[in-house]
Order: sequence, then C-alpha cells, then structure tokens
Amino acid sequence: RAAALGRTFWRGALEAMGAPGDVPACLADLRSRGILLRRSPSRIVGDEEFVFKHALLRDVAYSRIGRDERAALHAAAAAWYDGLPAADEHLDARAEHHERAGDDRRAGDLRAMAAARAVAARSDREAQVHFRAALNLLGDLPGHDIAPLTEGLADSLVRTGDWHAALALYAEMRLGVDDPGREAELRRKEAGAHDAHGAFEDALDALDEAEAAGP
Repeated sequence: RAAALGRTFWRGALEAMGAPGDVPACLADLRSRGILLRRSPSRIVGDEEFVFKHALLRDVAYSRIGRDERAALHAAAAAWYDGLPAADEHLDARAEHHERAGDDRRAGDLRAMAAARAVAARSDREAQVHFRAALNLLGDLPGHDIAPLTEGLADSLVRTGDWHAALALYAEMRLGVDDPGREAELRRKEAGAHDAHGAFEDALDALDEAEAAGP
C-alpha cells in the first residue's frame, strides 16, 4: 500500500486503505531496518509522513503488485486524498491516482483544475503541462467539451512566447466553429499572437478576417 501511494506516504492513508496488522508497529519496524524515514513536520496536519529511504526500494515493492490490485489500491489512495480537508492542495497526486485507477474523466478534470490554478499563479509552464495532460485524458471521452482546455493552452503558449504552437491551436479550433462571433474572437487572438512576435502584417490580416467574420 505504501508503494502504491508513492515514495512519500502517510500513516492515515495506509489505515484508510485497509493495511493489515498494527500499522504504527510495522512502520516503526521498517524505520528501524532503514527502509523508511519519518518526515517532520508532516505536510498533512495531524498525520505522520514517511518516505522510502531509497526510490529503488519503493520501485521493487510496487513491481510486485499485480495489475488488478494496483488499480484497486490507486482507487483507494484517490479516495483518501479526495477526502482530505485540504484536498485541493494535492491536485497532482489525486489526478495521478485517479488515472492509475482507470478513471480518466476524474483525472482529467483534476488536471484542468491544476491548470487553472497555475494560470492564476502566473506559472504558465506548469499550466501547460496540466493542460496537455487534461487534453490527453479527456480528448477521446464522449460528451466532454475540450475547447476551453485547448484555448487555455493556446493562450498560455502566447504568454510564454510559443506563438507558432498557439497559432496552430487557434487555427485548429476555428475549423469546427460555425458561430461568426466565436470565429472573430479566435481571429483576434491570432492577431494578438502575430503582433506579440512582430508579424505585424499577419496581425493586420487576422484583424481584417475577424472583422469580416462577425462582431
């Protein structure tokens, strides 16, 4: 169970996941044998935090878990994280466990939340990682509108100077648009991207196309 949680884990998670036996005694034994270290202060108030002393120890333990059991343990870990009072402080871990448990929709939604949080914190490189992860998870799921994620990624790419990648995404979004106002909005964003990297003629062309498309 500890290996399923990751290199770092908490006693409360092990107990919530149904670890057998005397969990505190087992953890004390593993510490005495140099397998685990206890971290203080814990990042989760009121719980004990532990870490595998060597990543290889965790990897070996994890490799011995069968595929079906892994999914069940990750689902249990996700449920524990979701139930924490400060669950939103652990979006990455929650998304990872939901994904490993096979719940791509929930994992994708959490990645989208992490992207929005990173944008608000002006951490665009981090946001782009989350946007791409969310798109990979949600892109093939029925009934899920990924346009806001695609647009959010494009907007973020403009801010970090990745204009060509942003322009490709804006153009891709325009292909499926039948609303003149929406097309005009995307054209204006393209104009902004062109203008940001000095392609002024292209920016003016995009603005002309925006005006022709609609209000």
